[in-house]
This record gives sequence, structure tokens and C-alpha cells, in this order.
Amino acid sequence: MWLLRETRKAIQEHRKYPALAVLIFIFVLMIFSQIYRVGMHELKYGVHIPEEEKARIKARIKRASELRALYQNTTPTIHRTVSEVEGIYLERIRQRSRTDWDDPLWPDAGLPDERTGEEYIRTFLSTEYAHRDRYDKPEPITPERRGLVGLKLARGVDITPEDRPGYRYVDAPDEQTGEVMRYSLDDVGRLLKVPATPPYPQYSVTFDSPLVLEERAKFPPMAHTTLRVKERQTGEVLGEVTMYAVVNEFLDTPPLEQGKWTGKQWHSAQHYPALGEPFHITGYKTRLFVDRILQPAGW
Repeated sequence: MWLLRETRKAIQEHRKYPALAVLIFIFVLMIFSQIYRVGMHELKYGVHIPEEEKARIKARIKRASELRALYQNTTPTIHRTVSEVEGIYLERIRQRSRTDWDDPLWPDAGLPDERTGEEYIRTFLSTEYAHRDRYDKPEPITPERRGLVGLKLARGVDITPEDRPGYRYVDAPDEQTGEVMRYSLDDVGRLLKVPATPPYPQYSVTFDSPLVLEERAKFPPMAHTTLRVKERQTGEVLGEVTMYAVVNEFLDTPPLEQGKWTGKQWHSAQHYPALGEPFHITGYKTRLFVDRILQPAGW
């Protein structure tokens, strides 16, 4: 009330100057607006939150922090590396439907943003482009700072010595027939697909995505998937890494018995460990792991 009285008094004193009076009125409105916003923020997020709700939020934040500390420093296990690899064999191809991001029991939730289908295959064929500085000069690619995988560009097109080509070809069983097909990129980046003939590539890539109900029922929910690189004939494991996805602790995740979620919670999950991907891009983590072990020809 005091503020209103002083405002009216100031306007009356400056009624000979209408513009100044209008400015005073606008200034007062801004003050009231800010007070209102602060009050509503406290009402929604502050002192008026029930104590049991505060405890629930604190528990979620603590749990998420514990999961980050546990998984963010996980590192890949690499037993042996191979250089000048022309092609690889994919034992499985990742798939995703429109509703999987809302499914708390989605088996492949451990890498929820990984590209799927033929785009998953393309990640292994495409060139990894080094970052450019403000002078458009390429910067070295390191394990801690990987480049951008050009999904639309062919292998070897307009690359510099700092860029890294992908594999020349990828063999994988057809999803429908089971026939082994050979994938490659043409000169303009189009994906080519023809029947493959033995011998198939010596080294293979696979993944396991177990559905662990205890993980999905946690608070917040989480999932994992394990990537492996193997020698096909002997079964020797050259390297492996387990990837984790943890749902954002501030998103609503109803109990498993209630079925589907409604907010694509897996899409906004946090991923561990980091593999040097730029700008939190997570669509080709498998490629960034595999080429640490099976280095494509031309590196």
C-alpha cells in the first residue's frame, strides 16, 4: 500500500509531464510483476512444498548423483587393437519403434539415442570430421575429443589429414531373410546394399541388452547395454564396454506396474561413460568405441 500511495503522489507531482508519469507507472508495474513472479516461484518450488515431497526430491537427486559417480568414470576394456581394417561384421543391428522411449521395459534403453536400422550401419561407413576452429582450421581428433561423424557424406570425400575415414564396407545379416548383405557408400554418400560372399570380415561387433527389472525399478530408472568386439573364428574378445542410461531425476516415472510412461523419459536420459563424443551427441557411441579397437584403413 505504501508503494501505491507513493506512486500516486509521484504521478500527481509530475502531472505536468505526462511522459514522466507514464514511465513511473511502468516502473511500478515492473516491480509488482517481479514480486509476483518471486512469490509464485516460492509457492511452487520453495517453502510451501510438503515435507514428504521435499524428501522424495532429495532422495532422487542423491540417487542420481550416486549413479553418476559410479558410472561416469567407467572406461572401456581393450585387450588388443587391430589397424588397417577394411570391413567389419555386425552380428546385430539396433532397432527402435516410436513408443520405445516411453517404455520402461525397453530392452535397448542402455543406448536410447543410438541410430538404428540402416543409419546405424551408416555410422560405421561415414567419415569422422575433425572440429574446425574459428579460422576453419582442422583440430586434431583425440580419444577425449572426437569429431563429428558425417552421416550424409561418403567415405573419403573432401577430407583433410585430420579427418578419419570409416570402414570400406560392413557385412550384416538381413533383418527379414537372414542373408548376409554387404553395405558400402558410393561417391555421393548413398548407401549401397548387395549380397555378401564369403569370406566375411574377420572381426565382428555385437551388443547385449539384458532387461534387469531391478534397474528399471530404481529411483531414477536406469538401463545398460554391453558392446563387444570379437574375432569371429576364435571368439576372442578384443574389447568391451558397458554403457549406462539414467533417466533424469526430475522427470516423472510412474511405477513399472503402471505400464508406459508419457514423456519419452529414455530420450532425455544421461549416458555413461563418455567416449569423447562432441556436444553430447550420442547417436554413434558404438562407432566411437569400435574404431578404438578396429582402426579403419587409412587412419
